[in-house]
This record gives sequence, structure tokens and C-alpha cells, in this order.
Amino acid sequence: MVNKNLNINISYTIIIICVAIAINQYFGNIGVYPIDSFFPFNASYEILNNKYPFRDYWTITGPFMDVTQAILFYLFGVNWTIYVLHASIVNAVLGVIVYYFLINFSLSKSYSLVYALLTVSLAYPSSGTPYVDHHASILSIISLLIFIIAIKKGTSSLWYFLPILFFFSFLTKQSPTSYIFLIIGIFYIINLFLYRQYLLTIKIIIETLIIIFILFIIFDYSEIKPIDFYIQYIEYPLSIGENRINDFLFPFDFKRIFLRQKWIHLSLLPLYILFFKKLVNRDFNSNKEFIYFGSIILSSFAFISHQLMTINGYFIFFLIPIYAGFSHCFIKNRIFKKEIFFLLITCVISTYYFNKYIQSRNFMDLKKSDLKYKIEGKLIHEKLKSLKWITYRSEKKPLKEITELNNVIEIIENDKSNKALITDYQFISVILGINDNSPSKVWYNHHVYPTENHRLYGFYKNFFIEALRKEKIEKIFVVKPIVGDQNIVEKIFKNKCYSKKIEADILDVYNIDDCLN
Repeated sequence: MVNKNLNINISYTIIIICVAIAINQYFGNIGVYPIDSFFPFNASYEILNNKYPFRDYWTITGPFMDVTQAILFYLFGVNWTIYVLHASIVNAVLGVIVYYFLINFSLSKSYSLVYALLTVSLAYPSSGTPYVDHHASILSIISLLIFIIAIKKGTSSLWYFLPILFFFSFLTKQSPTSYIFLIIGIFYIINLFLYRQYLLTIKIIIETLIIIFILFIIFDYSEIKPIDFYIQYIEYPLSIGENRINDFLFPFDFKRIFLRQKWIHLSLLPLYILFFKKLVNRDFNSNKEFIYFGSIILSSFAFISHQLMTINGYFIFFLIPIYAGFSHCFIKNRIFKKEIFFLLITCVISTYYFNKYIQSRNFMDLKKSDLKYKIEGKLIHEKLKSLKWITYRSEKKPLKEITELNNVIEIIENDKSNKALITDYQFISVILGINDNSPSKVWYNHHVYPTENHRLYGFYKNFFIEALRKEKIEKIFVVKPIVGDQNIVEKIFKNKCYSKKIEADILDVYNIDDCLN
């Protein structure tokens, strides 16, 4: 019997991994949204060339995903297939963890397999390529699932994965990591007082301090100043968060938080019922279900808040099969006698989201009708040969867009001056085998770097100019369109110390010799 269960688990694990990788590899190669699709591609390549975040370019997104991608590039080569594979692997890890999480709560293996397959069909394929919001959200939900399993098992080595996962997630993106960390922290304290796991707590604190110490060693080795890390990654994002809370979350909007997210809430409906029943009966000391239900329910609001405060496409629908699967674990013989209907409803809802957001490449601002115009990415370069090129600006003529880009690439390649590239098409420096010497990881006014009226603008402006001065930059090539900003050079050098030349419809070249003396 043990061998039979083991064989089933191994077989199902292989199925989940194969499906997760195959589906993400397929959709990750269809269409791009330049500002989102390319900046991790370039940042990872930059790391291979000893150009580091916080030190060489301004960034409010963390380095973990880029470092991981740089390792994959180093091992397997710099190309689009390996780039997409990174997201596919994370997608597979999520699916496997969801499967084992559910069977640990006595859900049948076949049901758990279905929920895991639904999850990997919705999670990373919406983007297809490595992206900070997907990465951090997936690492956060994995942390929560491991926390719940660790609570269930009591004394488990799983506890020691949590600090590592949180640092990886936080060094990908601050939110929703910080929200999930707070939720887990609250329920960990409840668990600590209920079960008096003081020695475990001391060990986790020591592990956390060791990780922080290692992080500072890495910073010192990479010559990253702690003040640059703090201002770029902590202080400035906090100021953005304050504004987004006011702009996107408040005043409270029932429609945006509940009605538009109804399927997330409905997937948790059985847990809502059981959780409030325990609250009414004050039944939160007798067993661990109060912690399970409370942490999962609060996490749904954390992810919804994160979604509402981002400026990206909708992607948190991948939580629906995870939450529904966990609800399914507790409805057997308690609420529904025919719980198979709960699974079937989840399949229908997941199919709806798959059709609306995954197949249409909605996250890329594309529609199904756009996809028939896609063409081979190798028309730009062999490194992009697995990519089927179509973007929001192709206007059914992707070949025209590619022709414009190839013309610009040739101009940049033939210019032998010390140059910096400012563009959303951040594959250009990669295929030319050069550093882009960009002072910012990605270009988006206000949301990524301070505007002129922000208290940190002076710090940012000095960082921008010093980054160019350090590389002795003579020219800045601006490849348009840049979705998130306009007149970037003009805003920095208001004394008009530069000369500007329009080299092509989508290329402006600034000579800044007199600006850095």
C-alpha cells in the first residue's frame, strides 16, 4: 500500500511538472508587452556583466529573480527559451506544493491533482515570462501553505524554510510579501502561546539573523551601499505605497474589493462559514483550524489589496483553485454531501479565466484577434527565435515594428561612442552584447522613480547623473515609445546642456558631453 501511494505521488508529481512547464513555455513565447517583458531579461544579463542593482542603476524591484535568471543564463546561455523556462520552473514548483499541501489535509490524490493542474494553468502563464508581481505572489502563497502545513505537523523541519522563502520573496518585491509576512507573524504568535514553541522561535530568529548577515556580506562584496538599498528599495517604495493606498484602496469600494473578486471570495465561502462559526463559539483554542482559516482568509484580502495597488494587468485569479482546493478539504461530510460539484464549479471558473486572460494574452494588452498576426522573433535576433512577436503597438503590422527596431539596432551598433540606452525594448543591449548603461532598471515616471516635487528627487537626480558620469557616457539613445515616461533626458538636464538629433521615427540621440563635465 505504501509503495502504491508513493508511485501515485511520483506519477502525479511528474504530470504536474510536465503540464506546468509545457503550458507556460507555450504561452510565454506568444506576445510581449515591452516594458514588462524585457526589463528582467536585461537586468539578468547586466548581472552577468557585473552591473548590479542599487549600485549601477536605480531600481525599486528586488534582485532575487534577476540573480536566479542570471544563473540560468550562465548555465544554459542567454536566450528567450531559457528566460521563459525560469517562469515555467517556478510555475511547476507551485503546482507540486499545492498538490502535496492538499493531500496533507486528506483530500484525495485525484482531486488534489486536478486543483494543482488548474493552478499551474492560471498562475505564471498569464505573464509567461519572469515578472516581479507573479514571482513575489507565488513565493508568498508558497510560504503561507508551508506555514499552515508546519502548524499542522507541529514539530517540522518545514519551519526553517520560511525565513529563506520570505527573504527570497521580499528581495523580489516588497508587496505582497510584507502583507503575508504580517499575517503569518500574527498567527505564529498565536500558535506560539498556544503550543509554547519557544525553542523553535529562538532557532528561527537565529536563522533570520544569519540570513541578514549574509545579505550584508553580499552587499559589501558587490560594493552596494546600504543607503542606496534603503532609499531605493525601502524609503521610496513606502512613499509610493502611501499614495496608492489613498488612490486605489480608499475610499472603500465594495464593488472593487468584493464584487469584482467574487470568485476568490466564493472559493473561500466554506472557510468563511467555518471560521465565523469558531469565532461565535469562541472555539479557537481547541484545535488549529482557527489558524488555518484565519491566515488563508486574510491572505485573500492581502492579495486583492496588492492587485488593486499595482498598475499591472489582473493576475491573482490563480488563487481561486488553491483556495477552492483548501475549502474542499473541509467540506467533506460537513457542508456538501456531493463535494464533486465544488470541484466542477472550480473547473468551470478556472476555464473562464484561462480563456479570458491566458489564451488572449490579456496581461500583454493583447486580444485573441491580435495573436493571428504574430511573427517570428528570430527576425530580430536568434536569441529571440522561440518568441512569436506581437505587441500592443504592432497594430496588425508586427513586421513594420520589427523593421523599425532592426534599423535602430543597426544605428546603435555602428555608433562607437560610450552610450546609454533608454528604452522599453530592453533586449537591444543583450543581442548587441553590450551594457546599456541605463541609470534606471525600468522607465516609469512616479511609479518607479521620484518626480521633481518628491522629497527624494534630488537624490535620484544625483544618482542618475553619477551613473552616467561613472561610465563616461557621451550619448544617450532613447528608443521610443516609452510607455511610462516622456522627455526623460530633458527633465534631468534642464539647463539644456545637450544637443538632440532625431535619427529615426523611434530614435532620439542626445549628445551629453557638456552635461557631465
